[in-house]
Amino acid sequence: MSDNLNLKNLLVEVLKSGASDLHLAAGEKPRIRIESKMSTLEQLSVLSSEEIRALCYSLLSEKQQAVFEKEKNLDFSFGVKNLARFRVSVFYQKAQVGVVMRVIPHTIPDISLLGLPRSVLNLTDMQSGLVLVSGPTGSGKSTTLATLIDKINSEQHKHIVTIEDPIEFYHSSKKSIITQREIGHDVNDFNSALKHALRQDPDICLIGELRDLETIEMGLRLAETGHLVFSTLHAGGSVDSIVRLIDSFPSSSQNKVRTQLSFTLKAIINQKLVADLSGRNSLVTEVLFMNDAIRNLIRENKLHQIYSIIQLGQQESKMHTMNQSLLHLVKRNKIDIQMALKYSPNKKELQSLLLKLAA
Repeated sequence: MSDNLNLKNLLVEVLKSGASDLHLAAGEKPRIRIESKMSTLEQLSVLSSEEIRALCYSLLSEKQQAVFEKEKNLDFSFGVKNLARFRVSVFYQKAQVGVVMRVIPHTIPDISLLGLPRSVLNLTDMQSGLVLVSGPTGSGKSTTLATLIDKINSEQHKHIVTIEDPIEFYHSSKKSIITQREIGHDVNDFNSALKHALRQDPDICLIGELRDLETIEMGLRLAETGHLVFSTLHAGGSVDSIVRLIDSFPSSSQNKVRTQLSFTLKAIINQKLVADLSGRNSLVTEVLFMNDAIRNLIRENKLHQIYSIIQLGQQESKMHTMNQSLLHLVKRNKIDIQMALKYSPNKKELQSLLLKLAA
């Protein structure tokens, strides 16, 4: 491997460019993602599968290497002193090793700079229940959760337990005590970690992702037993998030789960990042806060009616749709109308809102 392709030099190039991700594929030059666009590091050499494997294995223990060779996939994180932390996914494709590394800043971003609605910040004052941050991969879900946890850590005297695969942002205890457990290093799996979390005197629990039935069950149980639970979910909207949670259970259990969810769910922040006129990413959100009307609709399995409640009465409920968030960016000249329509989940609805704005 040539000198300019050692791991540290690669990561320095990524950070110098302001990229969020590094992609390594056999037979290709390294590529990076800056905001939403991919570009090639032309000054670097083409990498072989063995060179990529060597880069990754320099970071892995023998146990991790064995897991990778058996499972053909491995997720982990690592830090480089005075540079940054990185979340890594290493995998096989076409029988060759590939890797994607995402940059995780050493410092947790200032919550006021993320573009989160002010109403979302009040979620940190809740004493119990489930708060979900949903959206596609790369939408900033982990960053949102990290800033909310940091706000609690800075302001309240609590015990916060995080269970992550892998740990992304490192938190130092401030007013709160923070226990961070990484799957594969500190505990074998999510289910074991969640079962033992109940015995660790937590006030707040962060679950990296509600990824399967058992994890969802344990997350609901923690929320039901008086803990404040934060987690993420891959879903296209607030209603989609609720549907996905319920559909994870067998049909014979879904009535019970709807009732359980109507009591434990407190809020859903669905988010995505959009490229604005400056070329930077701006955050757009859909926010649902539970109220009596939404609780009843969940229990009665009338989930399709929830969206209309999010649309109405924002002054009182502090809820809003993704289209209303996009409209807000248009008003602030952060994005133009064509951009807003491109990212809209419901273009006809947004067109109607834009006509009212122009009237």
